[in-house]
Amino acid sequence: MTEEPLARLLSAATRALIDDLHERLAGEGHPRMRPAYGYALVALDQQPATTAALASALRMTKQGAAKLVAALEELGYVTREPHPQDARAQLVAVTVRGRDLLTRSERIQRELEAEWEQRVGPRNARTMRRALEQATVGREPGDLRPIW
Repeated sequence: MTEEPLARLLSAATRALIDDLHERLAGEGHPRMRPAYGYALVALDQQPATTAALASALRMTKQGAAKLVAALEELGYVTREPHPQDARAQLVAVTVRGRDLLTRSERIQRELEAEWEQRVGPRNARTMRRALEQATVGREPGDLRPIW
């Protein structure tokens, strides 16, 4: 039997974690989450940004970012505010509902990680974490963006 390629295993693991995360978030009042929403909210978490800046951070088109912002705004996760230095631009900011989602998401991710640790054992979990950290050396720490 041949081993699955590493990229396929990592993708399956990521998908499993995200699916479990979204299932739990749905049970806690956030039923319409999509992976791209989470990446955008994380990118906007520290400070408001223009749609163009969000597009750059997520490495997507401005049009795609505008659609993403519109969907997040419709769900109540972000709001658009006037830009203080550019009357033509707007800043996208995370709302109270968006912050609630981010807080719950962080907690659930820690819970899922603990569950994985129980499945594979603490030593294997630490080894896996260290290996992934080493494999991503040189990458930007905030280089989180959808891969699909």
